[in-house]
Amino acid sequence: MNYLIVGASSGLGRDLAYTLSKNSHDLILISRDKRDLDALKSDLENKYNTKINSYAVDMASKDSVISFLNNNEIKFSSIDGVLFPIGMMSDSDSITQIKDGIDQINNANFLSIVKFLEKIMPIFIEKKQGTVVGFGSIASSLGRKKNMIYSASKRALNSYFESLLAT
Repeated sequence: MNYLIVGASSGLGRDLAYTLSKNSHDLILISRDKRDLDALKSDLENKYNTKINSYAVDMASKDSVISFLNNNEIKFSSIDGVLFPIGMMSDSDSITQIKDGIDQINNANFLSIVKFLEKIMPIFIEKKQGTVVGFGSIASSLGRKKNMIYSASKRALNSYFESLLAT
């Protein structure tokens, strides 16, 4: 099986890449940091002899996401599952310090995922199979003064996934 991992170069995304590759799954890895992706790709291919494609995409940038999706649509037909262990926060994300990062936080945590699924869900529906895993946050359950945009974007993601399940 082939999996797409968005947010693959660190934390849970990196661990998922190792686990899936160890179990002989081919991967498409997406993360912002090309250098980390290249190192991860090389290590996975050497250790587990799996096929790994990696792409540096800034999920906080609407233009970066749309450009990637428009230029790589054909690659999505081979995907059996997509995982989104992605999250972006900012120290200036508070009720008293809202700055420029609102769009970037919202894009990374919610809108970019929606854009990816706009391309992938029709393929899964046509194939009558496919796995989608979104990763929320406890912050989405309770609004707070610190990381309020992060919390709101993760709450929107939860609602979006609930709606996907309802269809």
